[in-house]
Amino acid sequence: MLTLVGSLLVVNAPTLEISTGLASPMRFLGDISMCAYMIHLLLAEALGYAVGRELGSMPWWTLLAVLPVTILLGWLLTEFFEKPIERCCRPDKRAAKKSNAVNEAPTSAQVIGSPEAKVG
Repeated sequence: MLTLVGSLLVVNAPTLEISTGLASPMRFLGDISMCAYMIHLLLAEALGYAVGRELGSMPWWTLLAVLPVTILLGWLLTEFFEKPIERCCRPDKRAAKKSNAVNEAPTSAQVIGSPEAKVG
């Protein structure tokens, strides 16, 4: 049931901004979702180790303990790891405009139609 409600919120997120104002928190959760996904199981395992239980036999309150920490660590990882690496790996737009190497390269039609291409 919780999965269904979450799916409906994600699907309807663009229209929720007008009616309920939930689009901004949903966008935030969407931005941090990959890092939060990658860290949540590690946190649950660590909590299970701390309380002496396996992951499948954890009490219900572990969700209340893991969820806020997952959101916090997901945000920290997104801001200080994922975004800097993304900025570092993104091609520099200024360098692409200066070189214009793609725009200066001839197309195949130009090469085929050129006098040098005709054999004869």
